[in-house]
Amino acid sequence: DDTPPDVKNSLELNTPIVVTFYVTGGTDDSAVLTNLDKVALKNADVDFYRYDFKMPDLYGDLAGALHVEYPPQVVFIDSNGVIQAVTSGFADEGTLNQLVTNIR
Repeated sequence: DDTPPDVKNSLELNTPIVVTFYVTGGTDDSAVLTNLDKVALKNADVDFYRYDFKMPDLYGDLAGALHVEYPPQVVFIDSNGVIQAVTSGFADEGTLNQLVTNIR
């Protein structure tokens, strides 16, 4: 019940989802967010969500449900709501793009 409404909506619509948890100001976090922005521009049919790990009021139970341990952490969920991949720490644009391709 504490899952953000926009994420619930994507799941209900069977839309592939990329959920990112980050810490503001972190070097790896900033790089991953920049790389994800580039990937998102090429993948309009995938919903991208990002949450500052230090602001749990915004993401409710989502971090627990996705077993987030070490930001930056990116979770790739296919259209059936199944987690297909998770990255923790730095991930380059090519890797992120491939993981997004895999959930489409």
